[in-house]
Amino acid sequence: MLWDHCLELSALIKSHTASDEVFMADGEVPETLMTGDTANISQICQFAKILKANGQVLYRSTFRHLTPEELERPEHAQLHADFDSAISAKLGPAAARDDFPPEDLTPDPSDTDHDDSLLGDDIQPVDETPTPEIGDNYLQAELLFPRGNDMVRGKVVSRKCNASGEVVGRAHSNPMLDTRTYNVEFEDSDIAALAANAIAVSMYTQCDPDGNQYMIFDSFVGHRKSDKALTLEEQSKIEPSGRVRRRNTTAGWQLCCQWKDGSTTWEDLSSLRNSYPVLLAEYAVAHGIDKEPGFNWWVPHTLKKREAIIKMTRSRTARYLKKTHKFGIEIPKSVEDALRINKENGNTFWADAIAKEMKEVRTAFKILGDHESDPVGYQKIRCHMIFDVKMEDFRRKARLVAGGHVTKAPATITYASVVSRETVRLALMLAALNGLEVKAGDVLNAYITAPITEKVWTVLVGPEFGADAGKRAIIVHALYGLKSAGAAFRAHLAQCMRDMGYTSCPIVIYLGTKLKQTKLKNGLWAWGMSPSKYVQQAVANCEQHLHTHFDGNYSLAKKAGNPFRASDNYEPELDVSEPLTPELASYFQSIIGVMRWMIEIGRVDIATEVSLLSSHLAMPREGHFEAALHVMSYLKCHHNTRLVFNPSYPNINHESFPENDWKEFYGSDIGQWFTPGSRCNFSSRWNLAHTQVVSNLGTRGSTNQMPVESPSSPNQGLTGIKGNQRHSSKMIKTFPFAVISHSFSGSAQSAPIPDGIGC
Repeated sequence: MLWDHCLELSALIKSHTASDEVFMADGEVPETLMTGDTANISQICQFAKILKANGQVLYRSTFRHLTPEELERPEHAQLHADFDSAISAKLGPAAARDDFPPEDLTPDPSDTDHDDSLLGDDIQPVDETPTPEIGDNYLQAELLFPRGNDMVRGKVVSRKCNASGEVVGRAHSNPMLDTRTYNVEFEDSDIAALAANAIAVSMYTQCDPDGNQYMIFDSFVGHRKSDKALTLEEQSKIEPSGRVRRRNTTAGWQLCCQWKDGSTTWEDLSSLRNSYPVLLAEYAVAHGIDKEPGFNWWVPHTLKKREAIIKMTRSRTARYLKKTHKFGIEIPKSVEDALRINKENGNTFWADAIAKEMKEVRTAFKILGDHESDPVGYQKIRCHMIFDVKMEDFRRKARLVAGGHVTKAPATITYASVVSRETVRLALMLAALNGLEVKAGDVLNAYITAPITEKVWTVLVGPEFGADAGKRAIIVHALYGLKSAGAAFRAHLAQCMRDMGYTSCPIVIYLGTKLKQTKLKNGLWAWGMSPSKYVQQAVANCEQHLHTHFDGNYSLAKKAGNPFRASDNYEPELDVSEPLTPELASYFQSIIGVMRWMIEIGRVDIATEVSLLSSHLAMPREGHFEAALHVMSYLKCHHNTRLVFNPSYPNINHESFPENDWKEFYGSDIGQWFTPGSRCNFSSRWNLAHTQVVSNLGTRGSTNQMPVESPSSPNQGLTGIKGNQRHSSKMIKTFPFAVISHSFSGSAQSAPIPDGIGC
C-alpha cells in the first residue's frame, strides 16, 4: 500500500509540474499538454499524505513542517527514532536492491552489455564533445537553394552563431517552427545564412515521396565505356542450329549528363535510355557510336518512331531521379563508401548507424568454428548493408539484410498481413480533425526476436563484422530480406500475445460473406463461406429495379432449379432475338457485374452461365437479358449455399486410369483426317462435329466470331446453324479449325464424335 501511495504522489507531482526530465515535453507541463487546460496544483499544495506510526496513511489539508531549530531539539529527535522503530516493527526493515532477484529489477540502460570490440576500428562508437552540430541531420545536405531570382546548388556546412559565439535559433519537432539558422556554402565559395524551415522546404519539394532528388536534364556532354561493354564480335553468337543470335544489352556504357543546376554526373545508359530515348539516340548518331553493341539494337527503331515518342513524352515532366542522394544527403553504396562520406564530412553519422545496427543483429548469427564443416542441407546466401535517410528527421539509417532472393521458396506460407493504407489515412484524418499530434513508435530490429525455419548460412564479409569478418555463420533469427521473415515474426508475436492471455477476434464477416466452421463426415473441421446476405440483398434490389423502371414487364420466376432453363437447352451464342434498348442493356451489364462478384465470394455454381453471358456485354439481346433474370431467380431460390474448403487431400487411385492405345480410334496418322485432299462431305460432317463439341464441351465462347457469307476454306471450319425460333438458319459463323481438332484430341472420352467424321 505504501508503494502505491508513493508512486501515485510521485506521478501526480511530475504530471503537474514542468521539468526537463519528462520525455518530449519541451519544458511544458505534461498535464497541460495532454488536456489543453492549465494544470491545477492547488490540490498538491494544500493536501498532504501523512504516515502514522501504525502504518496508516492520513490525508490532511492543514499542516506545517518543522523548522530547522525544532528538528535539532532532543525531544523531536527522540520522536523520530521512535517513529522509525515503530514503522520497522510494523512493516519490516527498509528494502534494499539486494533483496530482489536480478531479473525483477528495472535494467539500467548504462549497464547494457555490448561488446564494441567486435566492431571494426572505423565503426566504433565515438564519444564526442557536445557541440551544436552533433546529431544535427541538416548538416552536409546538398540541394538547390534560392539565391536572388535563381536556384543555386549549395551545401549546409554549419550552424550560424551570433557575435558572442552562441548558436542562433532553437530546434523544434515541427520544421515550420524550427528557428535555427545555418551557414550554406555555394559553389562559388560564397556563404549565406538560411533558416531551418527554408532548408526543410528545399529537402521535401525537390524530392519524390521516397526521397529521391529530382534532376532537370540539360544535355549530354560525354560518354565512356568499360571492359564490360560488348564488342561487335561478342554481340553476335551462332547457335548449333546455325541461327545467329544477337545479345541486346547496354552494360558497360555511361554518359556524362549536365543538369540545369550546372552540375554533371555519370549515369548508366540503361537508366537514360528509358528517360531520354530520342535525345540519346541523336547524341549517339552525332558522335558515331550508334553502331556500337550498346546502341545498334535500339537507336534505329527510336529514330524511326521519333515523332510518336516525342509526342508521348511531352506530356511527362522532364525529370530524372538522382538515386545517389536522398533529401540532398549522399547515400553510400557500401560500408567502405559510408566511411568515406563520414571522413569527407567530418562526422560519424553513418558509422554510428552501422554500429547501432550491428549491435542489434549480432544475435541473428550462430558463428561456426574454424574446424566445422559447411552445414549440410543449408543454402548459402550473402548479407550486405543498405542505407537510407529517414524522412521525419533526416536521420541516417543502416540495415543489414540477407539475400533471400536466391533461396528456394519455403514449403509453408510466408504471407504476413499488414495494416491497410486506408486505415492509416483514416487515423491521420481523425488526428488532424481533432488537433492531435501523430507519433510513430519504432520497435527497432523486431524481426531479430523471431526464430526462422529456413536453413541458410553465410560468410561474414565486411569491416562491420570486425574480428568475426571472414567466418561462417548460420542465420538463426529472422533477418530482413529472408522470404519467411515477415511470417516468422508474425507467428512469434502472435505466440507471445497468446502466452500473455490474449486471443484473436473471431472472423465472422469477410468480403461480404459469412464465415463458419463445418464438421465434415471424416471428422475434420473446415471453414465455409456463405454469401447468403449479399445474394438476398442483390435479388431484392433487382426485383425493386424491375418493378420501378420497367413497369412490371419483367419479373423473377418463382421456381428455378438451374441457372439456365433445362427445358430450352439455351445457348447464348446462338441467340438472335432483338437487341436490348440502351436502358435495358445498361441494366444487363449491371446484373452481370453483380453476379461476377457473387462468383468471387463463393457462388461458383453460376460461373459457367455468367461467363457465357459476359461474352455478350457489347450487344446484349432480349434472350440474354431473360437468361440473366433466370439466373437471378435461381439465386433467389437457392441463396443459402455454402462453399466449404476441405483441408484433407483426396485419395486418388491411379489404377483407375489405365493407359489406352488410341491408334485404333485416330488412325495411324491423325494429320490425314482433314488434309486438303480429303474433303468428302466436309460441310455436313464438319458442322455436325462442331455442334457436338459445342454442346458437350461448352466451348461456345469461341464461336462468337464475325459472320461470313459463304465458306472459303475448310480450315476455317464453317458451321451452318439450325435451331429454334431464336436461331437463324442463314447465319454462318467461323470456328477455328485448331479449336475443333484440339477438342477432338483432348476430350474423346467425354464428347462422342459422330460416325464417319474422319474421311
